[in-house]
Amino acid sequence: MTGKKTKGRKGHIATDTLSCILALKVHKANLHDTKAGMFIARKARSKYPTIQKFCGAGGYRGSFVSNAKSILGLGVDISLKIIP
Repeated sequence: MTGKKTKGRKGHIATDTLSCILALKVHKANLHDTKAGMFIARKARSKYPTIQKFCGAGGYRGSFVSNAKSILGLGVDISLKIIP
């Protein structure tokens, strides 16, 4: 969520390759990105079962990658440097 204006809130968005929103969640900022990412990934996968893989920023490394593989059976590509 770029340009965050509200303190104490974070947002996570799952989009397709055309940037159409598949799932969205705004929550307290004390929830770690990897946990919130799994909530969005499960929501997007249940609504769109043809999803084959996820991509994410460096903040989703670690448990998100392993949980996506073990829970959803999907791989995750992590981009360490995202250029807008």
